[in-house]
Amino acid sequence: MGEIFLAEKRGALGVGKKVVIKRILPDLAQDRQFTRGFEDEARVAMQLNHSNIVQVFDFGQEDGQLYLVSEYVEGADLAQVLTLLKNQDRHLPLNLALGILIRVAAALDYAHKKTGDNGEPLRIVHRDVNPSNVLISFSGDVKITDFGIAKFETRKSRTLPNQIKGKVMYLAPEMITGHDIDMRADIFSFGSMAYEMLCQEHPFSGGNEGEVIDRIKHVRYTPLNERRRDLPMALVKIVEKCLQRDPGMRYQDMAAVQQELTNYLFASHTVLTDSDIGHFLARIMGKDVEQSDVVEGTVRHRTLTVRKKRRVLDYKGWLMTGVAGVLLLVAMVVLLRRRPVEVKPKPAVHPFILRQPALSAQTFGRRSIVLVVPSELQKPTNTNKNVHPRVGKAPKKRINVTIRQPVRPAAKVVFRFFPARANVLIDGKDIDTKGNNIVTWEVGPGRHHIVVLDTVGGGSRRVNFDAKAGQQVNLGTIAVTGVK
Repeated sequence: MGEIFLAEKRGALGVGKKVVIKRILPDLAQDRQFTRGFEDEARVAMQLNHSNIVQVFDFGQEDGQLYLVSEYVEGADLAQVLTLLKNQDRHLPLNLALGILIRVAAALDYAHKKTGDNGEPLRIVHRDVNPSNVLISFSGDVKITDFGIAKFETRKSRTLPNQIKGKVMYLAPEMITGHDIDMRADIFSFGSMAYEMLCQEHPFSGGNEGEVIDRIKHVRYTPLNERRRDLPMALVKIVEKCLQRDPGMRYQDMAAVQQELTNYLFASHTVLTDSDIGHFLARIMGKDVEQSDVVEGTVRHRTLTVRKKRRVLDYKGWLMTGVAGVLLLVAMVVLLRRRPVEVKPKPAVHPFILRQPALSAQTFGRRSIVLVVPSELQKPTNTNKNVHPRVGKAPKKRINVTIRQPVRPAAKVVFRFFPARANVLIDGKDIDTKGNNIVTWEVGPGRHHIVVLDTVGGGSRRVNFDAKAGQQVNLGTIAVTGVK
């Protein structure tokens, strides 16, 4: 089909940037239908500019061979992630699965509603939504790729009758039966992928391709809550609505799917950032994000291999370390035993003695206390200076006092957030911004965090800050990247 190369694009002053070059195999370069499909991919992709879609930078021809230059995503595709977890008998954590699905839904909704230069909708349908076409980077970016078989209004190459395009297991029923398709076909494929992400099993898997096609055509699958009984029914219903046989019974656009998933995530009081996704990917791929490991990998679909530098102590090293530790412990015990014990004299008794236990946090306010004023002090019978005089009998007087808790001056934090539609949480508390995207908020001294969550665009950003008593902390603008 095509060759994929990892290359470096050099700009001014020798500054380089890694890119991916996709080129048609020489023996297919003479196939006009195939080259038209390649041109269609470039034509679609170069019109799409979204943070959750792999960006295409250039398209051209060199020595008679067509090529396409696109963004390099350093990480793995979702299919690799699911395979790794399945081999470890683990599920993808629910909050991460939802975060990835929300970002994919945002990308598809953008592509479905993309308009041309004349303002008319292009009616782009991806037609191959599956885990292999969802790329995840070590920085937490989630991007959909491969619009090579996308259907759109200005497409020059046409699918031949009875010709199926896309991975069979993720096709919508109408794509198999040959009916007209629209964005709702992508919603069905999205539902199949969501089902697999949540239970590690594909809804329509079968013994052979014919059985798979028959199951998809009649939408026969094991209910998701039977495969995984701990899933909330609200989430199960979202997936089941995507997998309706009749397109009219599904969600009518990806924006509705994205909103449902975002509402569920928000209702569960879960905040997921790009860094959460990136750190999870790094852990399961064996990449230490805190160290500069040697990473060897090719673009997508090929296995990513990571070599980490490890420090290994042999048994002699462990033995010497243990002996040194024992000797140090013995030396400390000997020194402590030889050290003379110093007897510290007790503080002298003040003639004014407060007969009241120590005050706790609950004792602040109006209280009654007893004040003892001794009339005389008995002389000590022992000349030892460490023996203190005893207090003789003395009259007692009860007085009322008000004990006030010390007040720590508050600090202020001032910031602006973007987009203005986003929700703002300070230390986990949802803040009512009253439609204003400039926030001034009082906080106590110490460590705090702010989360700006865009429930429409599917992005979020977390900012940590320290505040001192009486200080005003100016954080500038907190912008959520990856919004539409």
